[in-house]
Amino acid sequence: MKILVISTNRNQFPVPVIPVGACMVTEAVEKTGHEVRLLDLMFEKDPLKAVRRELASRRPEVVGLSVRNIDNNDMHSPVFFIRELVPLIDTIRSLSSAAVVLGGAAVSVMPEEILRYTGAEWALTGDGETVFPMLLDKISRGHSPVNIPGCAWIEKGVFNIIPCPSPVNICSCRAPVFSRWIDIKAYLARLSAVPLQTKLGCRFNCVYCTYRKIEGGTYRLSGPDEVADTVKGLTSRRRFSGCALEPE
Repeated sequence: MKILVISTNRNQFPVPVIPVGACMVTEAVEKTGHEVRLLDLMFEKDPLKAVRRELASRRPEVVGLSVRNIDNNDMHSPVFFIRELVPLIDTIRSLSSAAVVLGGAAVSVMPEEILRYTGAEWALTGDGETVFPMLLDKISRGHSPVNIPGCAWIEKGVFNIIPCPSPVNICSCRAPVFSRWIDIKAYLARLSAVPLQTKLGCRFNCVYCTYRKIEGGTYRLSGPDEVADTVKGLTSRRRFSGCALEPE
């Protein structure tokens, strides 16, 4: 199938954040045999125009929206980022019959509320690079994805979700080939840090923290040799922009 993944985050304060999750999901989708493209809205002057352009040229069958934040956590000048999804989804539906699937950290925190607010078909919680390819496999074979762990939807006004199983205690320390999917030079020019995940999950239960909802309540740790190899790849002169900022 033809898949369009859209990284919706446009907040550049204090610096733009490289969308590692969206890049990882896009690479995972490509590895399963789908034709996939990532549209990063971070530096687009007219996001809706960019979306219309992609829809016209790619004609995707499924559009995945990666949603990083719910708001900007600023009581003095609050911004509700989920509101920006509504015109985005309206634009998609005005030009395409593609199913709209929500994912990302914000969606894992509030899947029901965001689904109801936006009216998207599906919301994915947990590790998107695992759940999204499973959903696409079901859709491509004409099956309903309602039995996929991490999948949420609303049917006849009732919110439904299949809980994610307890994750294994291993985290693969890997970084996608960023330059294949995003304008990595634009991020580095604005002093963005290259993301590196060495662990996932947390077993603490702090009342103010959302990470247990996003990554699970157990630690998933990467092996030290794997971390070292990934850092070496990120910092080597040959691949700088690489671990994939640039392919070798």
